[in-house]
Amino acid sequence: MPIQLQLGQNPQPIDPEVEKEKRRSARFWMVATSIICLLSFVMVLRLYAFEGTVVTSGSMEPTLYRGDYALFDHRAAIRSRWNRGDVIIFLAPPSWESGGAEGENEGSFEGQTLVKRIIGLPGERVSLLGGVVYINNKVLPQDYLKNTPLPDAASPFTLGPNQYYVMGDNRNNSDDSRANGPISEEDIKGRVLFKLWPLSRIGGLPATNYESLNTDN
Repeated sequence: MPIQLQLGQNPQPIDPEVEKEKRRSARFWMVATSIICLLSFVMVLRLYAFEGTVVTSGSMEPTLYRGDYALFDHRAAIRSRWNRGDVIIFLAPPSWESGGAEGENEGSFEGQTLVKRIIGLPGERVSLLGGVVYINNKVLPQDYLKNTPLPDAASPFTLGPNQYYVMGDNRNNSDDSRANGPISEEDIKGRVLFKLWPLSRIGGLPATNYESLNTDN
């Protein structure tokens, strides 16, 4: 019986154009997947950690100017920890019915998103005399102010368990807790961390020093 040999088939020649198209397609899907993952990560950060906002008034000059684009962190809202000196974004409560100071939106502030600095913390006694702010009868350092405050005064006010006393750094041109009273913790949306625009002002906010309030003098 004759032996039959089964010969292997010659491999198909490789088409360079086909291989090039395969590599191009693989790169496309790698880039697309990376972009989708990045966008998903950014969306998660925006929902649960960071968000951007545009400053619409001059009440926080020179720390923040009208038109600045800033990044704020609302993780602290979950932790319920806000500190003196924090520059915060908050929703004006119903008690903030007045408004219209130069550089601020005219009319009622109720329902508007504002930016101010936390001056007084829950349980503290805040008072104002001759433009000087007192926290529990101790002078509040305010090196960040734009101008020397006008010699105005405000009656002592003791903050409740979840209340914060806020003021603008442009003290002579800011409508804040002096006229409208404190805000509540639930009004606070986040804390400003970083200025993103314009490029000439990009960077973090100036540090504050309130160590003198912690002394026994």
